[in-house]
Amino acid sequence: MTKHRPIRFRAWADDKMRAVRAVSFTEKGELFRILDAEGVERWPTALMQYTGFKDRKRREVYEGDIVAVNGLARTVVEWQEYRWHPQIPKKTIYEVLGNVWENPELLKASKKNV
Repeated sequence: MTKHRPIRFRAWADDKMRAVRAVSFTEKGELFRILDAEGVERWPTALMQYTGFKDRKRREVYEGDIVAVNGLARTVVEWQEYRWHPQIPKKTIYEVLGNVWENPELLKASKKNV
């Protein structure tokens, strides 16, 4: 039997990261609204899916997270071509530093150091 990853989301809504209890879409498949962990309806700017991975500190990795790979390169976790990017080999050490909504300065700092 194959073990499947849990399907979880978080959302950027009202200038704050929110845990998501339920998601609603329009008939065209566009994001409409969420029900956050407190049971409040919100209209999010972005919806981010859990990748099924955890970093070296056992924190869940979500789409839009900024991760450090082997303590050096910083990159954004994204869904591309039917898989999560970056693809992180099992023995690679990576850590969630923040995300593109709450910590955009992490990417700017990374570009200056390259």
